[in-house]
Amino acid sequence: MGNTLPEEPAVALVVAVNKERRPLSDMRRKFRDRATRLKRALANEQKKYRHIEDGAGKRYLIGPFYVLADELEKALVHYEWYEKHCSDDIGEPFHYLYWALALYRIGEIKKANLKLFETMLQNVYLLPILLGSRPDPYDIWHTSNMEQPDYITQAPAEFLPQLSEQERFWIKEQFDSFRFRRAREEYVATYGALKLERNIDKRRQILGRWNEFLASSAKIDG
Repeated sequence: MGNTLPEEPAVALVVAVNKERRPLSDMRRKFRDRATRLKRALANEQKKYRHIEDGAGKRYLIGPFYVLADELEKALVHYEWYEKHCSDDIGEPFHYLYWALALYRIGEIKKANLKLFETMLQNVYLLPILLGSRPDPYDIWHTSNMEQPDYITQAPAEFLPQLSEQERFWIKEQFDSFRFRRAREEYVATYGALKLERNIDKRRQILGRWNEFLASSAKIDG
């Protein structure tokens, strides 16, 4: 993990959404305060231990809470820090979802498309559930509980994003696109094969092909 936490303003992002700031509701204030407390806790941990041992996953909540509070600049400051200092991290589905939404809401559509793509691969059930479907579990190897459908359906209701019609259309359009469909098919084929394969060398070959697919997908302009 990284050694420094960002100081605001740390990102030269212009949130040019040209909308009036709404009065800070009690709920938005609660989310903002939660994010601030978690950010402070990470900073105190870094100061005390000279590094961050975030077993509780505080890093995954700061960005989403800031987005829920409509504090997009602060959210993106945190996501920039995360990208710089946690590049080898496994990630978390809602963390990535709110990252995509933050980028979309400031008009960074290509970056948002890529982050939504990465969100889908964090948990292949998340996007269809957001769009109102209840997909059956795939017959695949789920490497952790974060990849299970229950991880999404059992999330606190207040933690789920309130999507505009435009955002729902965007998510559905991306989810139904060839790029996303091809990735889901490859994902299901890969982790279905891993569920059945016990030979270590063959599992490495399967994962190697998946990583090659991901590398090629990352080069595609979102």
